[in-house]
Amino acid sequence: MNGAAWEQELAAEVESDFRKRLIANCHSKCISPAYFQDGELNKGEAVCLDRCVHKFMATNTLIQKTANDVGGNMMRSMGMEEGQQQQ
Repeated sequence: MNGAAWEQELAAEVESDFRKRLIANCHSKCISPAYFQDGELNKGEAVCLDRCVHKFMATNTLIQKTANDVGGNMMRSMGMEEGQQQQ
């Protein structure tokens, strides 16, 4: 498998995992099992889900930015430019 195909596969796997964690997390926090058979969200559940998804996405963005910053700093400290690999 070449590098580009591997990166695409990894990105798809990460996205799938993110989506699963988002759904599980926000569903368990916001949707009441007592009303699950209703088929529609009540206003409180909808607001909770909206806030939960927003916070989850914001947190993920912050984590990605921090990880990229740390990774960039590590590469610079090792004398490597971004995108270059030691041979």
